[in-house]
Parts: sequence; structure tokens; C-alpha cells
Amino acid sequence: MEEAAQLCDRIIIMDYGKIIEKGKPSDLVKKHIGDKVLEVPNNKEIINYLNTTCPDAKYEVAGEKIYVSSSQCEIVFPEILEKFFPHEALVRDANLEDVFLKLTGRRLRD
Repeated sequence: MEEAAQLCDRIIIMDYGKIIEKGKPSDLVKKHIGDKVLEVPNNKEIINYLNTTCPDAKYEVAGEKIYVSSSQCEIVFPEILEKFFPHEALVRDANLEDVFLKLTGRRLRD
């Protein structure tokens, strides 16, 4: 996906043979994810916290990780980091793999 983001002007995301989204890589990332993603260990307390305290935050659970995105990441991410796992978390730039996971619910290798 990283190569597609760098080399392609437009991409199509397919799931089980159906086109589910198409457009410029940067536009798809911005539309579906935002600028940043917070990766934290999969934990029911974090999911409950997100559901009750951070209604703007969107998240995907994939195995051992929760991937959190928010249009207010500068507010939401520090709150989560302060309350949960500050040393086991990673804040990174959003990418096309995040978009694929969100739209299909599956990792590229599934």
C-alpha cells in the first residue's frame, strides 16, 4: 500500500471483487481516517472509554491492536495516552492500509 500511495494518482479499493472506494490516495486517507492514527494494545477498557468519552473518535480492532482516529486527535490522543498505556502506544501518520482496514474490516494479509 505504501508503494501505491507514492506511485499512483488514483487507486481502487476492492473487497471480494467489488469496488468499494476509489480516488486519490491522499484524499481517501483524509476522508476515511484523518491525519494521524493512534495504535494501542487491544483492551476493553480503552474501547469503553472511546465509546463513552470520545464520541468523535473512530476505532478499528485488529488482533492485538486498536487503531484510533479522530478529527480532534490533538485532544483525544493525549487523553488516551495519559489514561492508558503511554509506553505501549504509537502515534503515526495515517495511510492507505488504515483505509483498507476500515473499509473492509480485514488486514491485507487476511
